[in-house]
Amino acid sequence: PTKKVARVSFEPIGDFTFSHGGLIRGDSLRKEVALVFTGDEFADGGEFIAETFEKKKCNASFFFTGRFFEQPKFKQLIGRLYRDGHYIGPHSYGHLLYCDWTNRDSLLIDESTFCDDLQKNSEVIKNMGIDFSGRRYFIPPYEWYNDSISQWSERMGFTLFNMTPGLRTSADYTTPDMK
Repeated sequence: PTKKVARVSFEPIGDFTFSHGGLIRGDSLRKEVALVFTGDEFADGGEFIAETFEKKKCNASFFFTGRFFEQPKFKQLIGRLYRDGHYIGPHSYGHLLYCDWTNRDSLLIDESTFCDDLQKNSEVIKNMGIDFSGRRYFIPPYEWYNDSISQWSERMGFTLFNMTPGLRTSADYTTPDMK
């Protein structure tokens, strides 16, 4: 039997904060936090995360690259997350670096390359039977982008969003022993 779970909603409410055209903070007057995970090559802890959300009866959003979606070993996890009501969205197909780390205004790709990559990621998601035809959200690879990437995303029908600055939750490369 399929569970009926409400999908995560990202409808804009109140004051939002943007940087380089990307949404980086929701309404600061609301006491809410959005839990977001991205994935390219690894799914370490994925089942534990899914089980925890199920036990706590809460949802999150998961943004995966096309390469992640195409890994047979991740298909069961992705299906479970979607059936449990989590938002599933694109994180690019090939995890491309869009702009220079030291000069954010310097693009490393052109618009055609960007659009082809994001479209390919979207098609992989749709081919898995995941419906994200309503409001569509996108987290850029490496969580690094500029105004051009935000504009290109919008032209493709996506809202680009990113982590809220100042929070350490985005440091997924750390471990508890690195305090």
